[in-house]
Amino acid sequence: MNNVTSLKQNDGLAYIVLNNGAVTDISKSFLEITRFKYNELIDNSIAEIFELLRVGPYVNYEHIDEVTDYFLFTKELEAKIVNIKLIRNKEERIYIFNEKPNSKLESRLPLANALCLEEYRGIAIFSVPDMILLKANDKYISFFDKAFNLRENCIGRPIRELITCFKGSTHEEALNNVLKTGKVYNVDEYVYEGFNRGTTYWQFTIVPVYDEDKIKYCVVMATEITDKILHKNKIEDQAKIIRDQADILRWQAALLNLSKESIFAWELDGGILYWNKGAEENYGYKKEEALGRVSHQLLKTTHKEGFSIIKSKILHQGIWNGEIEHIKKDGTKIVVESSHQLIVDENGRKIILEINRDITERRKVEEDLINQRNQLEEIIQSIDDAIFIYNTDKKTYLTNNVAKKYFKGAEIDWLGEELIDTKFYDLKGNEISIEHIVISRVLDGAVLINNRIIMKDEACIKYLSINGRPIYDKEGKVKFAIISCRDITQDIEANKIIEQQKRELELILDNINDVLVIVDKERNYIRSNKRLREWIKACDNDELREKLKSVKYYDINGKPIAQDELPSSRILKGEILDQYNIVVKLGEIERYLSLSGRPIYDENGSVAMGVFSSRNITEMLKQSTIIREQKEELEAIIDNITEELYIIDKDRNYLMLNKAARDRNKYFKFNNSSEYVDNCRIYELSGEEVNFNDTPVARLARGEVVTDEVFILYDPEKRYILVNCKPILDDSGKLKVGIMLSQDITTRILQEQQIKHQNIQLKAILESMPDALILIDEKRQIKFLNEASKPYFLKKYDNFTVGEFLKTSKCYYGIDGELIPEEELPVFNAMRNGSFENCIITIQLPGKKMYASINGSTIISDCAKEAILSVRDITDQVMQEKSVQHHQYIALQAEKEKNEALEKSIEMKDEFLSIISHEFRTPLNVISSAVQAINYLCENELSDKSKKYLSIIRQNTFRQLRLVNNLLDITRADAGRIKLHKRNVDIVFLTKAIIESVNVYSSQKGVKVDFTSCYEEKIIAMDEEKYERILLNILSNATKFTPSGKLVSVKLRKYRNRVYIDIKDDGIGIPKDKLNIIFERFGQVDSSLSRQAEGAGIGLSLVKKLIDALEGTITVKSKVDKGSTFTISFPDEKITEDYELSPVIDLLENRLVEITKVEFSDIYL
Repeated sequence: MNNVTSLKQNDGLAYIVLNNGAVTDISKSFLEITRFKYNELIDNSIAEIFELLRVGPYVNYEHIDEVTDYFLFTKELEAKIVNIKLIRNKEERIYIFNEKPNSKLESRLPLANALCLEEYRGIAIFSVPDMILLKANDKYISFFDKAFNLRENCIGRPIRELITCFKGSTHEEALNNVLKTGKVYNVDEYVYEGFNRGTTYWQFTIVPVYDEDKIKYCVVMATEITDKILHKNKIEDQAKIIRDQADILRWQAALLNLSKESIFAWELDGGILYWNKGAEENYGYKKEEALGRVSHQLLKTTHKEGFSIIKSKILHQGIWNGEIEHIKKDGTKIVVESSHQLIVDENGRKIILEINRDITERRKVEEDLINQRNQLEEIIQSIDDAIFIYNTDKKTYLTNNVAKKYFKGAEIDWLGEELIDTKFYDLKGNEISIEHIVISRVLDGAVLINNRIIMKDEACIKYLSINGRPIYDKEGKVKFAIISCRDITQDIEANKIIEQQKRELELILDNINDVLVIVDKERNYIRSNKRLREWIKACDNDELREKLKSVKYYDINGKPIAQDELPSSRILKGEILDQYNIVVKLGEIERYLSLSGRPIYDENGSVAMGVFSSRNITEMLKQSTIIREQKEELEAIIDNITEELYIIDKDRNYLMLNKAARDRNKYFKFNNSSEYVDNCRIYELSGEEVNFNDTPVARLARGEVVTDEVFILYDPEKRYILVNCKPILDDSGKLKVGIMLSQDITTRILQEQQIKHQNIQLKAILESMPDALILIDEKRQIKFLNEASKPYFLKKYDNFTVGEFLKTSKCYYGIDGELIPEEELPVFNAMRNGSFENCIITIQLPGKKMYASINGSTIISDCAKEAILSVRDITDQVMQEKSVQHHQYIALQAEKEKNEALEKSIEMKDEFLSIISHEFRTPLNVISSAVQAINYLCENELSDKSKKYLSIIRQNTFRQLRLVNNLLDITRADAGRIKLHKRNVDIVFLTKAIIESVNVYSSQKGVKVDFTSCYEEKIIAMDEEKYERILLNILSNATKFTPSGKLVSVKLRKYRNRVYIDIKDDGIGIPKDKLNIIFERFGQVDSSLSRQAEGAGIGLSLVKKLIDALEGTITVKSKVDKGSTFTISFPDEKITEDYELSPVIDLLENRLVEITKVEFSDIYL
């Protein structure tokens, strides 16, 4: 039992099987773990499988470490932890995946997984130490640059690929520090310049997660605070101008103290002057213990070169870099990267600034790598196959002992002098140049599996099976080529002997006349001779097996043979067959076979295979089959004749009746025709009964021929029959047999009678119709006119044509339209185009004019094409409509004069309102300016009462200015003079800015305005000033009618191709009967003097017009005492701009502040 069979018996094992480099089998458990479908994985290479599953970290699928915990990702990008085991068996490889307990991140990291479910900030989980992204929420993924901000493009990738310029960045240093110290890393303000969108600022937290006392994961929590920091930086930049040099120096000193590196300063020939916090943590000496001590004595410094040499280099070059060893306070030895810089202060003192970084762990890792390489080399040396490892220069990097036995000399080089006398061939005998054998192809990235070649030298000939695979560095470039060679000479020679024996056996089998077939115990065809392939027309065994699947088997009677009763099945059950006849069909080919066969048993007494031969007996059975089929066909033809068929002998005995005759006469029992006639009555069409001797049967018995004669038959129902009789005479002229055909034509006779009656009825109907009915043939002759058509014609001709009608009459389009040419008359339109309805024309007859409505249709038969017209006289109706139209015209002229006068009056009113509004604005601006001047110049001199009155004046000025602005805008809108200035703006930022400005006023009333958005940024084309007016007007109304302590909420969302803004308040609501008037000019829900809020009732009317101008919509839903919800929408589209956008923040500082004051001026605070 092979490995694959053993694995299939283990239902719970997850594995994949590879043959010749491709996946050939996948377990159900593996599909359940990965959630991929079978057809998505089958036939892929192992490299493609591992790439699809994103297996990591840094997995080499040729050298799997069974102890290492690897992770893979399911189809839904869910990370799972597994151990992988590789089993090799000749050309077969089996990868077994064992899912670790609690392998899902939800189980291992429940808290981190819960954080990933919320989108308040970006959350990501990375593996350690390779920093592969295992899981992240949508917020975190959105931080990446384009291409990586999609989940399928970032999950399973290392962070260095996801973040631009990550290598050497402070982000990388922060992660390394967390891995080094094992402590949580927090930073409230972190700047990063690597993204394509420019400099960004972040709040950052990196949390190491331990598993079995080791850091296995890092949870990264990030929030982008770029907008906040930019605003903060603007303030800080202004503050930096007034900072003095001393503050800068103290700040620099603080930075040194915050560094995790050891930074200290000492006099060239003296003690330590400065000792930072990093030095305290790294060496264990407090600042007080270190100051004044000689550094290399305190730390027992060991230099690779003498200290005097290093001192000399510092004095000459001003700087020295290198590695040194220190001993910490606790006695631990560490290796550090050290940088010494010479500084001369204002007093001439020579001070050395020393910066040290602990690289002890890095050195340990390097030593481990060297040990691992030595172990790998030992493994390679113990492999039975010859192993060659080459670098990119095609030079030998490593070989094992087996490889050295292949060639003379200790050092082996495929391109070296050792191979001068060695030649290489493919299995067909074609010579292969050394350069194209293996190395060049593998170094070009090719993967070779079981590449077979022949190697010849002076001593011997060897057959080699070669596998080759490139090894890549981290940049994806080929670093090494690994070549594995196996001597398969003995296998090749043995196969040659087997092939020779196989050819001899096949030659014997192919010369047997009968078909010979061998099947295994699974009923698979494993061998057949030439006779079977010739019949099946198959080129090889594979095509033969495929075609035999479509063969159908029947017993000799044509009954399909069940699968378990087939000859092959019976033989494999142990049965012996001898001359068993069956029928086989392949497509249109059918053969009768005589089969003989017997089972072949294995050493255990079980059936191992079955052998059977077959002989073609088709021709032997063909004649009997043809005779039987002809008989059946003749009987079928006779039985399918619709007429009743009777065959009699000279004595009028019935020899044969077909099915129609038997069905008709099933109620009678008789032996000859005379008995049948006794039970029937036959009459001529005239009604006279036919004498027995004159019946068709009696006449046929006398040898007479009867042709198409019709009789009335009662048997017992009344029927009309059409009878034909034909006698067949012998050589002496006497009747041999007589054939009579009887056809029931009752239905035809009755239909003819019915048609005749219907024709009479139809003629009466046509003559009584009020509409004229006219039938015209292709020759333009009028074939039929009913009584109602007579008023259209002066006289009736036998061969009256359309042309003769037009000699005395004319036809015009519509009502008194242009003359209709003869070819365009309705009748010819029907001939060309088919049916039409309600064609109105004017007919000018001699002495009178008529108006007609015409419907037309075409009648097409095999022998002719005709047109039929239905003409209705509508003269009275047309004359009545003309009278009505005349009176309507007079009324419309009067209404038009009234409308023109009204429009002129409205224009004068709008012009008056515009002039008055402009005149109002000038004194209002003067009053507002004067109030501002008094507040600015006399603020300290005014009493509280004066300030109160000035505030009232200022508020009412804004209120009056709001009314004037609304009047001007509503006048412009009515005149169609609204001008739009659209540009691409962030509608989220603009809405948020408006809400913030409104909150200043609404909070004074105790009403909070809240804003939520489904997007952080949404750019659309918008006129900012018009949008402000719309939103502020609605928010002003919402604040007016919302009691203190209640909430006004604004929500921005997107649906399909539009952006929606919902403004919901908890106010007094709007009655249902008032919803239709709030958007009308001067429309108010409460117009009484005691209403609780001021307003002229033109605000929402103006809002509606501005929204319409912006291609938007506005709707309202409201319930009394529950509140109202206004929903406005705008197209989600952008425009092409040729100018640079001005900063949106200017809006907050200028126009928005002023317009908010005006819009909220009529709220009673």
